[in-house]
Amino acid sequence: NGGGGGGSGVGSGDGGGSAATLSSEERSYVCEALVVLSNASGSHEMQSALMFDLLAPLVREWEMCRLAEACGSPQALLSFAGVPSGAVGPQALATRRRRLTLTQNLEQLLAIYRGAEPLSGDPAPLAALAEPLRQRMPLLLQLTASIHGVWGNANVLPPGWDLVLQPSPAQRAPLLGAPVPTLPAMTLLLQGGAEAVAAATEHLAHWLEQTREECYKLICMACVRYGAIEGSPNLLGQLGSVVAAAVGGMQTRHLALLARLFVQPLLVGWRAEGRGESA
Repeated sequence: NGGGGGGSGVGSGDGGGSAATLSSEERSYVCEALVVLSNASGSHEMQSALMFDLLAPLVREWEMCRLAEACGSPQALLSFAGVPSGAVGPQALATRRRRLTLTQNLEQLLAIYRGAEPLSGDPAPLAALAEPLRQRMPLLLQLTASIHGVWGNANVLPPGWDLVLQPSPAQRAPLLGAPVPTLPAMTLLLQGGAEAVAAATEHLAHWLEQTREECYKLICMACVRYGAIEGSPNLLGQLGSVVAAAVGGMQTRHLALLARLFVQPLLVGWRAEGRGESA
């Protein structure tokens, strides 16, 4: 089925493991494969038990990284991401771990829910599996709105960090026919100084873009396959507000991403499953 946003370790060593440790991307594939195997069992009980066993550590991680405090506003999200003081110098490694905990959590949630299929053509048990995801929809929407807000108000960023708002070297390279560069080494961030801040902006931009993609995919899947907003006017209103508030000031590249990963699959999925009128 493919990866969720490219994997946290690509190009930066963030998620890379050793022979004894799976990377985040590998763990996501394993989780998805286990869920697919549970589909083949034909047992609702086995499918449910495995899903909740896989979800339990992700729920704990979500609570441990105190995401509720991080996504209340763009400023809170940047503070969570270590901007400005925690992203360079001695705290940079701890900041990276905190960011990765969030992104990897989203990747694995996406993989688990992507793997599940309704058994015997009955979608009701599949909808019941989505309760942990449904409970986190308000927070996912707040996180998405906070990411949008970083680009929606340049004054949110401290001096020297405005390069975050521009396409990164890795994003520009394919357009120029050039090789995609890796992210700056963490050793550069640990040193501090002007070069460290420039490198840290690349790391922050990469993390924000990756998290944006995971949020779009996860929210869309929650809505289309699991009916996460059906029967909830509050969630539907929050979803509409998040999209409407961002579209007017979005950069073209982000608008294209929103259309490709969120709006188009949402409309196609709802139409295919007959949910357009009920939503």
